[in-house]
Amino acid sequence: MKRDTLFYIPQSRWPVPRACWILCLTIVIVALQSRAEAQSQGLQGYWRGSGYISPAKGQRERVRCRVWISRSSTQTFGVNARCASQAADIDQTGRVRKTGRNSYIGDFYNSDYNIRGRIRITLRGNRQYVTMRSDAGSGRLTLFRR
Repeated sequence: MKRDTLFYIPQSRWPVPRACWILCLTIVIVALQSRAEAQSQGLQGYWRGSGYISPAKGQRERVRCRVWISRSSTQTFGVNARCASQAADIDQTGRVRKTGRNSYIGDFYNSDYNIRGRIRITLRGNRQYVTMRSDAGSGRLTLFRR
């Protein structure tokens, strides 16, 4: 056996040209780098999705949301959200802090209705699950990276 190359590719019963092995290896490396880059983006970026809000007084409503999340520091992110239901458009701002590998907790504020509350985000790949709670009600969203 000759092992004088950087990568030793064993001989098999079905010989595959060395260029093919190198091409396959290159594809795998590029795919792994792309996945790592997507994961390193983490929470920041543009998200959209839908869910429900349940006012303390009133009926549960379906909402669609667009959310922009920007990194403020290593562990902290700013959140700006615009949601729409049949009844109203809702603008909220907030700040969350990373509390675990894929979890974030923080506060939100809605200046139109003077509502403050807590927000929890669980990130799974290109999807995030959001729960919000305040004295005025609660909500759940599922958001996707755009």
